[in-house]
Amino acid sequence: MPDSLTIMKADCIKEEKNLYLYHFLTAFPDEPTIVFTNSISSSKRVKSFLDIAGIKSICLHAEMQ
Repeated sequence: MPDSLTIMKADCIKEEKNLYLYHFLTAFPDEPTIVFTNSISSSKRVKSFLDIAGIKSICLHAEMQ
């Protein structure tokens, strides 16, 4: 792995996930970020949250053409 790569993980309850994600993304606004989820529905949920929060994002998942 590159020395410049930073991995962040937070153990939290379901209700706190958006809060932690928002914190990580706003703490490092100029850093490119990849957020992995475990399902297509989770990817769509995260994309919707980021749109509402005003954070530019792109969603990629297996149902896309």
